[in-house]
Amino acid sequence: MNWDAVGAIGEVVGAAAVVVTLLFLITQLRQNTKSLDESRAANVSQLYQFRAQMHMDGTLRKAEATGLLLPEVVNRMQEEGIDALTSFERMFLICHATADAVRLDNGLFQHERGFLDDDYAAYIRRSIRLLAPYWDQIGLFELSTFRQGFVDEVRRLRAADD
Repeated sequence: MNWDAVGAIGEVVGAAAVVVTLLFLITQLRQNTKSLDESRAANVSQLYQFRAQMHMDGTLRKAEATGLLLPEVVNRMQEEGIDALTSFERMFLICHATADAVRLDNGLFQHERGFLDDDYAAYIRRSIRLLAPYWDQIGLFELSTFRQGFVDEVRRLRAADD
């Protein structure tokens, strides 16, 4: 038996094992990085969802504390115009409009990140088209701060409808 040949074969097999091990580790590292990226995206999405829920809850709590009823105030605005409303009634409408806008913004944000399907995004866009004229009438985007991407999407949808 030629020990030099056995040693050379052992070195080749060892080198091949090192290459296979490195390829395996590279694959594992890529999968781990992808998993971390997906986890981070899910965490950001959850935080945005939580922020939106807290904002909506607080805003609607303020509106409910007024004792006013939304259909009555909306009807009054439609019949008499926005200028006929008291500042108290306007604040009430702004609270409800803000809660609606935050809910829809959150939906678009979740869709952009792949967490909501296209059908739901279409529903959100239809809702925005229905509510945007009302938001314009009460000056919602001049009174409240929203994510710029949402404001741009509302404006894009409004322009497409005109």
